[in-house]
Amino acid sequence: MGTPLGDIVTKEYLQNIIKNMNAIVFIFHKNEEGQFVHTFCEGRILEKMNLPTKEVIGHRLEDFMSEESAAEKHEMYERAWNGETLSYEGVARTVHYIVNLSPVYKDEKVVEVIGTLVDIKDRIEKEHKLMTNEQHFKSFFTYNPDPIFSLDINGYFTSVNSAGEKLTGHSEEQMMQRTFIPYITEDHQMNVLEYFQRVIRGESLTFRCAILNTKNERRELRVTAVPTVVNGEITGVYGTARDITEQLRDRAALELSEQRHRILVEHSPIAIAVHVDGVLKYVNPAFVSLFNADHKYDLIGLSKWELIPTDYHDYISTLEETLEFMEFGYRRRESKIRRLDGMILDVEVTAMPISFEGEKSVLVMLSNISERKKVEQEIEKIHRQNELILNTAGDGILSISAEMSIDFANDAALGLLGWTRSELIGQNVSVLFSSSELMGKFNVTEQSQSIYKERNIQIMLKNGGYIVADITITPILEDAERIGTVLVIKDVTQQQKLDELMIRSDKLSVLGELAAGIAHEIRNPLTSLKGFIQLIQSVTENKYEDYCNIMLDELERVNAIVGEFLMLAKPQHAALSLQSPIQLMKDVVSFLKSEALLNKVDLHEDYIEEDVYLIGEGSQLKQVFINLLKNAIESMESGGNIHIRAMKQNDSRLQITIQDEGCGIEANRLPTLGQPFYTTKERGTGLGLMICYKIIENHQGKLTFSSEINVGTTVDIILPIEDPEV
Repeated sequence: MGTPLGDIVTKEYLQNIIKNMNAIVFIFHKNEEGQFVHTFCEGRILEKMNLPTKEVIGHRLEDFMSEESAAEKHEMYERAWNGETLSYEGVARTVHYIVNLSPVYKDEKVVEVIGTLVDIKDRIEKEHKLMTNEQHFKSFFTYNPDPIFSLDINGYFTSVNSAGEKLTGHSEEQMMQRTFIPYITEDHQMNVLEYFQRVIRGESLTFRCAILNTKNERRELRVTAVPTVVNGEITGVYGTARDITEQLRDRAALELSEQRHRILVEHSPIAIAVHVDGVLKYVNPAFVSLFNADHKYDLIGLSKWELIPTDYHDYISTLEETLEFMEFGYRRRESKIRRLDGMILDVEVTAMPISFEGEKSVLVMLSNISERKKVEQEIEKIHRQNELILNTAGDGILSISAEMSIDFANDAALGLLGWTRSELIGQNVSVLFSSSELMGKFNVTEQSQSIYKERNIQIMLKNGGYIVADITITPILEDAERIGTVLVIKDVTQQQKLDELMIRSDKLSVLGELAAGIAHEIRNPLTSLKGFIQLIQSVTENKYEDYCNIMLDELERVNAIVGEFLMLAKPQHAALSLQSPIQLMKDVVSFLKSEALLNKVDLHEDYIEEDVYLIGEGSQLKQVFINLLKNAIESMESGGNIHIRAMKQNDSRLQITIQDEGCGIEANRLPTLGQPFYTTKERGTGLGLMICYKIIENHQGKLTFSSEINVGTTVDIILPIEDPEV
């Protein structure tokens, strides 16, 4: 025979237990007027609801809630009074709850109903957070501009995003019928198969491979592949590719009297037990069910340590030692238990000191939180997986909140922008853009939910500089409402520079071939013509000297142009030696002073650094200085000033600046300077500046132009300098 519940705990203790439970226990009956009146109400949630006990006990539903809510609850009360055990959910005074109603019979007639109300806010929040993370991940997967795919353990596709479909030319449905092998080119198939085997053994890899799309085009890819792990087991592969050719809890019940307390404890969904000196003396049905026992006597008499994993013995001992100093207090902690079948469960433990059969005892209440823990672990797993995927992406990826602040940045974005994570998180996204117009693309509305892409956008860096990038702005939607934005940044700065160098290289190559093909063909007849003209001069006794001189001058001009062609056609074997660039500039200025005076131009020299030297070819450098100064003089038809300055940038670089007050150059023409045959002069060939560029490049230097119409042009020559004593 079991010990009567009235002998286990006194009414006073049970009232105290109920008062401290994270729930509400209430009792009501139907009076002679047919009205439901509450006769008992206790529990900690009353404080959350700001509902004093005295406003419930002795009152009807209509006395402390709205008519509409009271009408809904009255229906539930009526069903319970008619003998139905039922549950329902609701929200009252900011508390999201679930209520269980259990009728109490006497002589086969319901005499009262016991209800328990449990706060389920945590469960709702966890479910919402999980749903939000899943939506974030789905948005990242669907709208990512890079191909994302997953494979099963046999290499068959299980999912492919739209970027993957576009890359291959096949639909997701078509690809899910095949393995990845047919898409890989023959020269990469063996290597990729080996990589796949390594990933499903647990490695995370980044590698290159190539595929053939439906147009039989070969596409070179950089692939990052990570194992997909479910419950500790690898079930497949998750990868991203880059085309480089181009995420009812507590329930409590206790009776106020022996009958009420028995029903409350016996019908409580919370596992309740009493132990004396660590030996179980009482367990309720929920406790029996929690430990997967067939009968309560399978548990009564067992030591509590048999039901707790060894790793948690010290933890539980410390928890219960504190109870010796408490009279009506309690402790709530999370722990683990071991069921009779060996399964380990996560539980929330509430322990209270009580007196049982005249002995000091401990009342223990256990709530199974395994599902909650599972949800938390699933959320954490999705979070880690998302973070891993994002941090393995090569492009910068930022998550922008609805308030336009940055709340996530992957490793690539931090490296690209020069910020640390703590510095960037919380910043307004406007710190990245100089254009206020672009900021409007982040304010996506319900009527405008499309992905926005823009090429060659200037992205501001922490140090004040910028990079040129292609960006993709993708809204994160929840119930057709924007809750954030994903920004993907692809740095194309180096690619732009490479494209410009390739174009210029192609032009130089064409010009070189042209020069090599015609230079010798022109010089031979020039030599003959020059000789015959000189012969005519000698035999005509200066009769046609003026004409002959004009022809000789023009032949010399043609010969000079051919010389410039030959300089571009093949490398010049210059005799390199230690040179003083400042002295060379002084010589050129002296040479051109007379021409400057004729054109009403004043030359102003300011050499901050004079004792500097470089290894180079003096005549070539003079040619550069002459060309640039003559261009400056000729740009000022009404005269003006030319300022020539020289100063060290650092111990290894010298900057020479030539600044005029001429007509200037239009901004759209600056990029074309130095191209063959581009000139603004009536008789110019466009080769002068091109030769200047070539000479400065051969000296490991750099030539740059800046200009403003009707203000003037500034030329900066950067040259490496040497220590003459080394």
